[in-house]
Amino acid sequence: MSLLGGTTFEYAVEMTYPLPESISAGLLNLFNQIMGIVMVITVGQLVQHKLAMYGNYVFTGLLLLASIIVVFIRPTLRRVKVENDTT
Repeated sequence: MSLLGGTTFEYAVEMTYPLPESISAGLLNLFNQIMGIVMVITVGQLVQHKLAMYGNYVFTGLLLLASIIVVFIRPTLRRVKVENDTT
């Protein structure tokens, strides 16, 4: 998340524009925390069973998947459009 943090927060704010930024950021943080807990438990189980290398593969795969998703998402820039229309 730290590598994609700024990008994902900006996308979330743009895609959920009528909602305040605080709600978008709060929901994104909530889902990030849930995903983090699931990942820690999953990789912890892999390490206990002497399969730590697979934990690295899981983290790498998820980061790659997130990067690919970010590249292909083209959000409608609603907030920017509204700001440009008002000026």
